[in-house]
Amino acid sequence: MLNTNNLPSLPERSFKLSWTKELLKNEIRYSNKYRLLEWDVDNGSLETPNDPLIIVPYESEIIDIVDLTRAMMKKYQGGGSVKDVLAYLNKIGILQNAQATSIPQVLNTLFIVNEFGAVQMKKNYDD
Repeated sequence: MLNTNNLPSLPERSFKLSWTKELLKNEIRYSNKYRLLEWDVDNGSLETPNDPLIIVPYESEIIDIVDLTRAMMKKYQGGGSVKDVLAYLNKIGILQNAQATSIPQVLNTLFIVNEFGAVQMKKNYDD
Protein backbone atom coordinates (compact mmCIF):
# COMPACT_ATOMS: atom_id res chain seq x y z
CA MET A 1 0.00 0.00 0.00
CA LEU A 2 1.53 3.24 -1.15
CA ASN A 3 0.92 6.37 0.90
CA THR A 4 1.76 9.25 -1.40
CA ASN A 5 1.28 11.76 1.44
CA ASN A 6 4.74 10.83 2.71
CA LEU A 7 6.47 11.54 -0.60
CA PRO A 8 8.24 14.83 -1.30
CA SER A 9 6.39 17.41 -3.31
CA LEU A 10 7.06 17.42 -7.02
CA PRO A 11 8.89 20.49 -8.35
CA GLU A 12 6.86 23.46 -9.63
CA ARG A 13 7.92 22.71 -13.18
CA SER A 14 6.11 19.37 -12.96
CA PHE A 15 2.89 20.92 -14.27
CA LYS A 16 0.98 20.10 -11.09
CA LEU A 17 1.55 16.38 -11.35
CA SER A 18 0.88 14.20 -8.36
CA TRP A 19 2.62 10.99 -7.40
CA THR A 20 1.17 7.95 -9.10
CA LYS A 21 2.33 4.37 -9.07
CA GLU A 22 3.67 4.72 -12.62
CA LEU A 23 5.52 7.96 -11.90
CA LEU A 24 7.07 6.53 -8.75
CA LYS A 25 8.15 3.36 -10.60
CA ASN A 26 9.82 5.51 -13.24
CA GLU A 27 11.70 7.58 -10.64
CA ILE A 28 12.90 4.47 -8.78
CA ARG A 29 14.20 2.90 -12.00
CA TYR A 30 16.73 5.75 -12.25
CA SER A 31 17.60 5.84 -8.56
CA ASN A 32 20.95 4.73 -7.19
CA LYS A 33 19.57 4.45 -3.63
CA TYR A 34 16.46 2.32 -4.15
CA ARG A 35 15.17 -0.32 -6.50
CA LEU A 36 11.91 -2.06 -7.24
CA LEU A 37 11.50 -5.56 -5.89
CA GLU A 38 11.03 -8.06 -8.68
CA TRP A 39 7.62 -9.66 -8.33
CA ASP A 40 7.70 -12.51 -10.82
CA VAL A 41 4.83 -14.57 -9.46
CA ASP A 42 2.39 -16.65 -11.46
CA ASN A 43 -0.80 -15.03 -10.26
CA GLY A 44 -3.17 -17.61 -11.73
CA SER A 45 -4.41 -18.47 -8.26
CA LEU A 46 -4.83 -14.81 -7.27
CA GLU A 47 -3.17 -15.46 -3.92
CA THR A 48 -0.56 -12.74 -4.24
CA PRO A 49 -1.04 -9.13 -5.33
CA ASN A 50 -0.66 -8.46 -9.03
CA ASP A 51 2.21 -6.04 -9.76
CA PRO A 52 2.65 -4.51 -6.30
CA LEU A 53 4.96 -1.55 -5.83
CA ILE A 54 7.64 -2.66 -3.39
CA ILE A 55 10.68 -0.46 -2.97
CA VAL A 56 13.81 -1.71 -1.23
CA PRO A 57 17.21 -0.12 -0.61
CA TYR A 58 19.51 -0.69 -3.55
CA GLU A 59 21.91 -2.83 -1.49
CA SER A 60 19.12 -4.91 0.11
CA GLU A 61 19.50 -8.67 0.07
CA ILE A 62 15.75 -8.99 -0.55
CA ILE A 63 15.36 -9.96 -4.19
CA ASP A 64 11.99 -11.74 -4.41
CA ILE A 65 8.73 -12.58 -2.64
CA VAL A 66 10.36 -15.41 -0.68
CA ASP A 67 13.08 -13.12 0.70
CA LEU A 68 10.50 -10.45 1.54
CA THR A 69 8.29 -12.99 3.30
CA ARG A 70 11.25 -14.38 5.25
CA ALA A 71 12.20 -10.87 6.40
CA MET A 72 8.63 -10.08 7.43
CA MET A 73 8.23 -13.38 9.29
CA LYS A 74 11.05 -12.32 11.63
CA LYS A 75 8.56 -9.80 13.06
CA TYR A 76 5.72 -12.32 13.36
CA GLN A 77 4.56 -13.06 16.87
CA GLY A 78 1.31 -14.91 16.22
CA GLY A 79 0.30 -18.55 16.37
CA GLY A 80 1.85 -21.28 14.30
CA SER A 81 -1.26 -22.58 12.57
CA VAL A 82 -1.73 -22.24 8.82
CA LYS A 83 -4.73 -20.00 9.49
CA ASP A 84 -2.70 -17.65 11.74
CA VAL A 85 0.24 -17.41 9.32
CA LEU A 86 -2.05 -16.80 6.34
CA ALA A 87 -3.91 -14.08 8.28
CA TYR A 88 -0.58 -12.35 9.01
CA LEU A 89 0.59 -12.60 5.39
CA ASN A 90 -2.74 -11.12 4.26
CA LYS A 91 -2.49 -8.32 6.83
CA ILE A 92 0.97 -7.24 5.66
CA GLY A 93 0.00 -7.44 1.97
CA ILE A 94 2.08 -10.42 0.85
CA LEU A 95 -1.14 -12.32 0.19
CA GLN A 96 -4.47 -10.95 -0.92
CA ASN A 97 -6.82 -13.91 -0.57
CA ALA A 98 -8.25 -13.86 2.95
CA GLN A 99 -10.13 -17.08 2.14
CA ALA A 100 -6.97 -19.11 1.41
CA THR A 101 -6.57 -22.27 3.48
CA SER A 102 -3.08 -23.35 2.44
CA ILE A 103 0.34 -21.81 1.99
CA PRO A 104 0.73 -20.61 -1.64
CA GLN A 105 3.00 -22.69 -3.83
CA VAL A 106 5.37 -19.76 -4.37
CA LEU A 107 6.24 -19.91 -0.64
CA ASN A 108 6.81 -23.69 -0.51
CA THR A 109 10.58 -23.13 -0.49
CA LEU A 110 10.21 -21.15 2.75
CA PHE A 111 7.57 -22.96 4.79
CA ILE A 112 6.71 -26.49 5.73
CA VAL A 113 3.44 -27.59 7.31
CA ASN A 114 3.96 -30.48 9.71
CA GLU A 115 1.59 -33.38 10.37
CA PHE A 116 -0.17 -31.35 13.10
CA GLY A 117 -0.90 -28.43 10.76
CA ALA A 118 1.73 -26.14 12.27
CA VAL A 119 3.71 -23.91 9.94
CA GLN A 120 7.49 -23.91 10.33
CA MET A 121 10.24 -22.12 8.48
CA LYS A 122 12.47 -24.54 6.63
CA LYS A 123 15.92 -24.85 8.18
CA ASN A 124 17.80 -23.60 5.11
CA TYR A 125 16.02 -20.23 5.48
CA ASP A 126 16.68 -19.69 9.18
CA ASP A 127 19.32 -17.12 10.07
